[in-house]
Amino acid sequence: EIRDSLLVHDFVRGGRLALDHGRNCDPFNIALGEGVTVRRLVDLVLAASGYRDADVRFDARKPTSIPVRLIDITKARSELGFSPAISLADGLQQTVQWLRGRA
Repeated sequence: EIRDSLLVHDFVRGGRLALDHGRNCDPFNIALGEGVTVRRLVDLVLAASGYRDADVRFDARKPTSIPVRLIDITKARSELGFSPAISLADGLQQTVQWLRGRA
């Protein structure tokens, strides 16, 4: 499966751009604008958290939802100047650091 993701800071920034510069309540897709496999996402989370030897198993027999979910952010780029400022890997690293700071 492939998903699109985004750090909440970029999402909020995109929403503010839409509120400040959008016309007539036009909708905008705010996302990373690129897909990542679930396997790659798991690898990024494990790397960010330091669990490099985790035993991760995927069960292909389980039903899945839509196999590819990608979001087109072309309109947000062209009309709002939006583009994600934080990569998925960096965002996950920041999230892990934030969570560890709360423990």
